[in-house]
Amino acid sequence: MNRLKKYFMIGLIGFIPINCYALTKNETIYTNLDETGKIVNSSVMNHLFMKDKNIFEDDTELKNILNINGKETFTLDKNIIQWNSKGKDIFYQGTTDKEQPIEVDIEYYLNDKKMNAKDMIGKKGKVKLIFHFKNKEMHEVNFSGMRETVYTPFVVTTGMVLNNQYNDNIEVENGKWVDSGSRSFVIGVATPGLYESFHIQEFQNLNTITVSYDTSKFSFENMYMVATPKIIEEKDLEVFDKLDQLSSNMGTLQSSMNQIENGIQQLKVGSSSLNEGATQIHSHLTTALNSITQLKNGSISLTHGLDTIVDSLNQVKVNLQNKNLTGSITQLQTLKIENNHAISRIVGQTGMNFETLKSFYETNQLQSYNGTDPSLLALKQAYELSYLFSMNNQVIDETVTSMSGISNEVGQLLTTLEAAIIQLQSGFKTISSGLTSLENGVKQLSSGTYSLMNGSHDLYSGVVTLGDGITKVNQEGIHPLYEYSRKIHVYGGKAKEMIHLSKDYHGYATKSADNTMFVYMVKSVK
Repeated sequence: MNRLKKYFMIGLIGFIPINCYALTKNETIYTNLDETGKIVNSSVMNHLFMKDKNIFEDDTELKNILNINGKETFTLDKNIIQWNSKGKDIFYQGTTDKEQPIEVDIEYYLNDKKMNAKDMIGKKGKVKLIFHFKNKEMHEVNFSGMRETVYTPFVVTTGMVLNNQYNDNIEVENGKWVDSGSRSFVIGVATPGLYESFHIQEFQNLNTITVSYDTSKFSFENMYMVATPKIIEEKDLEVFDKLDQLSSNMGTLQSSMNQIENGIQQLKVGSSSLNEGATQIHSHLTTALNSITQLKNGSISLTHGLDTIVDSLNQVKVNLQNKNLTGSITQLQTLKIENNHAISRIVGQTGMNFETLKSFYETNQLQSYNGTDPSLLALKQAYELSYLFSMNNQVIDETVTSMSGISNEVGQLLTTLEAAIIQLQSGFKTISSGLTSLENGVKQLSSGTYSLMNGSHDLYSGVVTLGDGITKVNQEGIHPLYEYSRKIHVYGGKAKEMIHLSKDYHGYATKSADNTMFVYMVKSVK
């Protein structure tokens, strides 16, 4: 290996984040690969940072152990090795047949035709090298009540040097290249196991590194790879705690929206009953008014006319006392209370009051916002829902006031009508006067119930519109945000597990390494 390649190898290893200042044992696995990525041979070197002159115990799975940097002696009993330390660092190496966590496969193409690397030597054309990496450090973990598969998060850095005299138009997928004049340094980074852990489509090609270039004379020089699991710090867990809080808040919002939607459906049933009752009352009063008119005109018999009027008025009393009618009024008042609670919950989750939320909504023009920012979408939905509920409360107040006035008027008119009927039944001397009073009273009552009928119909239509609007907001706004937050929660949980796996990885052929690094070399082919 010439000096330039040595410097390149040192730079490649330095690309991996290592906190050497905190280590007491470093483990490095050196592996020679053939041009296809198959292991030819490997050895493991351990560096022990010694401070005192005493007997030091270390665990190892290595065979053929050799002290390569000193004269310290050791004894080996099963997997425990005892070193007679002289206070200096110990470097020792050994071998093992244990399977390595990263599997490498390299493919070679010339002019889009897959070939053996040896058969490409000296040829001209478009070269493409594809490095495939497979993570074999798989773990089954329990998360959110389910068994999930995650992988220890290895990062593999690949490096190679191309002679610019014969090679140009270099392209690297998942990497970069640097032109130094006579040579180009190519570096690629892969994260095998990341896609298999998260199943996110954008991660699928992170298991590979692809290098392509034009060559006038293909040659195969040494290539190097470095893999390490130490890529994430403990402090990075803080972001996932925030994601968990977001998921919890979205769950609360989704639950509240479901309750509101169910309440609207119940109100829809009640307002429908109110509308039907008002329509029936108006129909009966119209029948009574027609009978009075016919009676005055002499087109029906007095007895028959009175019976028809009495039956119609009695039916009006029954309708006014109908529990569905009174219950609907009570439901309207209950809905207003629930609407106020809903406004408090929705606005409260934003951390603002209604006026501040309204100002933020208008200042940031959220009415026309079509972006994907979860925070802005949540604030947009919160204000629009709160405004919708406040408008519904105004309609409820107007309807209840109108219905209360009509109810009082109906009671007074019925008293007058009952007195008129008594006069009709006591004798026929006051028939004309009684019929006139009765007709006027029924007309007034009919007019009032007509207003009630129209008002109840408008209320029912408004409730239907409100229900459809809330359902749309829930299905197209709140629910997608809730599902998105659930995905974030799942991904965050898996990421936490991967961070712990990275932190808990203590060696390939040992259980006590503070830092482990795999170094691969693919030897040149002549």
